[in-house]
Amino acid sequence: MKMIDNISQLYIKGFIRAIDNSLLEMAKESRNSSARSHIECNYLNQFFQEYRLIRSGSWEGIDDQSTDWHNDRKEGHNISFLIYLDKCSPESGGQLEVKTNDFKSIIYPEPGLVVILNQSMHFKHRALPCKTRRRVLSFDYLLNDLETK
Repeated sequence: MKMIDNISQLYIKGFIRAIDNSLLEMAKESRNSSARSHIECNYLNQFFQEYRLIRSGSWEGIDDQSTDWHNDRKEGHNISFLIYLDKCSPESGGQLEVKTNDFKSIIYPEPGLVVILNQSMHFKHRALPCKTRRRVLSFDYLLNDLETK
């Protein structure tokens, strides 16, 4: 199954978005090892030969540090898979914003949305406060060849 048609957006805009209801069901059922295997088989193996999981986790809401523009590369990983469980909107807030020097993109979470976030240093991101429930599952990887592609 091919989950990503065009990886170039990962290098141009700093992210790729996909809807993956199988991954959503795994996340809802707290089957993290199944979700990890799904990410590796259906996303990473398409484009990368060597990768290592640095950490995974889940959280609800947004911490204060996440609302400032930042990059997570210093934490040891260079790509993140964010799997959203809840819907956010312009009215509720909770959007993920990604920027470079040239542009800014706004992504509103929705159930089953997978955002693959490039953590290379020229991309910054932030999450804005949300008035509704906002849960996300995260898998952070170090890919040996991400920044050379």
